Amino acid sequence: MSAQNTTVLEEGKYTIKQMAYSGQFGVFEGSELLVERATLEDAKRYVVMLKATESVQHKPLPVKGYSAQSLSNVVRVNGFKDDEERILRKLDDLQDSFYIDQRWLAIGRTQLEQAFMAINRSIFKPGRVNIQEDEK
Repeated sequence: MSAQNTTVLEEGKYTIKQMAYSGQFGVFEGSELLVERATLEDAKRYVVMLKATESVQHKPLPVKGYSAQSLSNVVRVNGFKDDEERILRKLDDLQDSFYIDQRWLAIGRTQLEQAFMAINRSIFKPGRVNIQEDEK
C-alpha cells in the first residue's frame, strides 16, 4: 500500500498537498505538480502568485534563443532557484571551515550550479540562434 499525499488547501484550480514521501508541500494544478519540496508558507505564496498572474503572458527574455514561457514553467524554474539558493547557503556555511577541503567544496559548488542551470535550461529550452554568417 503506497502512502497518499494529503490535501491541505484548495484555492480555485490550485491545490496544496503535503507530500507523503517527504513531508514537504507541493502545489498542483489538477494532477500536474507545479512546485515541489516547498514549505507550507512558500506553497501558499506560490498559489497567490499563480492566481495573480494567471492572465499575464510571460514574454521571452530579451536574449536570443529564448521563447515565451508558460506560467507553470516560470513557477517550476523559480522553485528550482529557491532550492538552489537553500543549498548554496549551506555551502556558504562551510566556506570558512578549517576542516573542509575547500578545493572539493568549490568543485561541488560549481557542479551543483551547473546541475541547476541544466535543469532550468531543460524547462525553458533555449534554442539555437541565427548569426551574421547565416545570412550569406
